[in-house]
Amino acid sequence: MRIVLGSIQQETNTFNPALSTVDDFMLAEGNAMLEHIAVVSFFQEAGCSLTPTLYANAVPAGRLAKADFHQLLQRMMARFPARDEIDGVWLYCHGALDVEEIGSGVLAILHTVRERVGPMVPIAVALDFHANLDERISKLANIICGYRTAPHTDMDETQLRAARCLLACLSDKTMPQPVLLRVPLILTGDKVITAAEPMKTIIQACEQLSSQAGLMDASVFNGQPWVDAPQTGASAVVVARESASIPKAGQQAARLARMLWQARDQYRFQAAARDPDQAVREALAEKEGPVFISDSGDNTTAGAPGESTELLRLLLQHHPLHQTLLAGLTAPSTVTHCQDYMPGQTVDFPDSLGDECAGLIRQLKLQPVLRSTGRLLGWYGEDAGACAVLSLPGLDLLLTQRRCAVTSPQIIESAGLTFTDYRLIVVKLGYLYPSLAAVAKKAYLAMTSGASCEIIEKIPYEKITRPIYPIDQDFDWQPVF
Repeated sequence: MRIVLGSIQQETNTFNPALSTVDDFMLAEGNAMLEHIAVVSFFQEAGCSLTPTLYANAVPAGRLAKADFHQLLQRMMARFPARDEIDGVWLYCHGALDVEEIGSGVLAILHTVRERVGPMVPIAVALDFHANLDERISKLANIICGYRTAPHTDMDETQLRAARCLLACLSDKTMPQPVLLRVPLILTGDKVITAAEPMKTIIQACEQLSSQAGLMDASVFNGQPWVDAPQTGASAVVVARESASIPKAGQQAARLARMLWQARDQYRFQAAARDPDQAVREALAEKEGPVFISDSGDNTTAGAPGESTELLRLLLQHHPLHQTLLAGLTAPSTVTHCQDYMPGQTVDFPDSLGDECAGLIRQLKLQPVLRSTGRLLGWYGEDAGACAVLSLPGLDLLLTQRRCAVTSPQIIESAGLTFTDYRLIVVKLGYLYPSLAAVAKKAYLAMTSGASCEIIEKIPYEKITRPIYPIDQDFDWQPVF
């Protein structure tokens, strides 16, 4: 069996005004792609012949520029063999990629692939739990599998689910058909934790459906709320093994969709959600650390710029500070400027430095001392670019040249810092990622303003499909299959 492999992944935040480009992506083409996906040994052990095309992955950010998306798609498609040399296609995408002037990236990718391979070659796609899904993808892909964890820990497992389903349909010579139902519901992902109710029960229902006769897989998707697009929101997908099982798949997709709708007002933040000033005051009063404050409105893992100094301003109003770290503030011109200094020197801030951090330091006439410069470990273990650490009394600032995601102690220590030196750590996140949550004595979610605002009713949507909860509340909804 001859399988083509491809992956273009990025989560979009359309409220971040900066366009993403190809330069934001980590790229691996041809055989180099095989090092970045989890299905290689599975397919090889089954005797499959693999054609790797392109692996392109970027951290969440603003819309992907149209020309750059076309470049990535063309580089992937250029490695596809002739139609009669393809038995199946396996794709790994995000599902909330939004492209300038195009819209849904996964829809455009699937449309292009389907045109190339024709109607009789099965296509399987693995997606993120935060995918925003257009109903049309169910006419283009045969198999749709989504993560079942948030925070995400089952990326490899989801890739393998899609691969197993693809191999099963090739072995059985069937053409699976997914049934996809969108739910008029937008929930901030920081409330929807899959290990907690009510999503825990809904995920269990998906797992049970995957083993039922006639069905191949079942997934629910929370969606990515910070995308202003018609398809933004939750959805349910059940994959019928063959056409005879489509009615059953439709019934079960409707059941999952209704479960999502009925649970709409039951979700709660797992961390202590506070207005920003209160979050800072309570966190500073905690006796035992490490204590974390998430700058939720400027969450880089949700595609926000990471430049906001709102929490830094609040911290500087409290004296004295002790063992405090603000980790992952995007400040490109400041980081570049720091390269001209030696550790221990006081850094000046001329007017030519244009980032928000530099502006605040000038405004408050602060005199930070350079502690270190270096390279930061990325979210996926890659080199995330240059960084600098500035020290103020009781407070260190880990500044980054590029947007980054401080999701683990290892990322902090890659900047030359010792994680255990800090009692209070401010991060540009929403919920804490597992390795931070495991050591946190307390976590606060500061309800800051910005591109990843947690209050759905305050997000300036223009393109979403209405009515939709919680923006609209005086309506009921029943799934129709």
